[in-house]
Amino acid sequence: MYVERLQQKSRNKIVGLYPTVKVTIFLIYAVGTLLLALIPMGRWKLPLLLFPNLAVMVLLFGVSGKIKEFVSTVKHLAVMLIIIVSVQVFFIISGFFLGKKFYARSFADGGKSYSAWDYTLDHVTSIYPHYLFSLAAFFLYTLARSLVHLAMSPSWDKVSAIALDFYNQIPDLLLLQSAYRFHESLNYPLWQLSALVIAGFFVYGLLCRNERVSRTLLFPAAILMIQSLLYSGVDLWENYGFFYLPLLRAFSPLCIGVLTFYFTTTPYYERLKAKKVLFNLAVILSAVTIFAYADLANIFLITTPILILGCYDGASWVNAVLNRRIFRNFGKFSYAVYLNHALVARFVQARLIPGAQARGIGLTQWQSGGIFLVLLTAYSVLTLFLVETWKNKRRNKAAVQ
Repeated sequence: MYVERLQQKSRNKIVGLYPTVKVTIFLIYAVGTLLLALIPMGRWKLPLLLFPNLAVMVLLFGVSGKIKEFVSTVKHLAVMLIIIVSVQVFFIISGFFLGKKFYARSFADGGKSYSAWDYTLDHVTSIYPHYLFSLAAFFLYTLARSLVHLAMSPSWDKVSAIALDFYNQIPDLLLLQSAYRFHESLNYPLWQLSALVIAGFFVYGLLCRNERVSRTLLFPAAILMIQSLLYSGVDLWENYGFFYLPLLRAFSPLCIGVLTFYFTTTPYYERLKAKKVLFNLAVILSAVTIFAYADLANIFLITTPILILGCYDGASWVNAVLNRRIFRNFGKFSYAVYLNHALVARFVQARLIPGAQARGIGLTQWQSGGIFLVLLTAYSVLTLFLVETWKNKRRNKAAVQ
């Protein structure tokens, strides 16, 4: 009993320290970045803006004996970033490009020359080849396992299960698994793509219908209401009347992304860029807060647009770093990783780790994670190469005709 009390007391102490750790990290980074930004250092300014602050943070936690708490905090923030924030950031960025496509066209005819259906079909055409390849590979993998189990011990139940698997793939193939209810998708993380396509259709359609009313009234109201609902403790996978929450989770940040792009068309964006040092500091600190405050309600809904504005400015520090070939290629690669990670995780957990344990080989969590990353990287490079090769052949063939 005494030991349990000590353990609980220790846990409470760490939990109490957690907000202080985050605030300390943020303040050190902010002050260090501000001081360095005021010093003229030429081309070395950007590296020197980053590395000394990281060194100070490591020194702080090392001297104070808080290494374990620091690592625990970083791991917790990373989980929150992946589970909660990354999905919303994905939709905000997608909304930015939706707005870019909309405002790049003439809509004097009310969007008839390029309607919401045209936008949706073009969108699906661009993402569907990779999506279909990943989905087909996952389905064939699980189908092969089901057929092996059926051959080893035949039964009508297993035949029915295989038939049901085919039936359940219909919404997946049509990118409709997030249309009306929770669908037990095989590659479940891909619900984000279907939600993106469906919600994007309505966002683009509203812009075509009445751009001014949508921008000034409908989108801000939708953002406020949907985000309030999402952070009120509701089940993120439930239906609420006509509305299915995954679609709302896509609709709100898409609206934010559209409004972010519209801001770039106003004189206010030019005035903001004119204050170069302050603007770049705001962009860098926004990137930090997306990670450091990942679990703090809706703050990333504010910091993500600021980060996007910085990336969109060709003269910004962030753009100077990210607008390189290695990062552009990594962008394509990250899409393949997103599509394939569920399949590789299933293979590692269901086949690789149990097989190693059966042979008396014990794998630590770090070793299992390393194997997963290596396999995921190799498989994603392969699928990306195959799909891009196929798309290039189709593109060249169409150009010849």
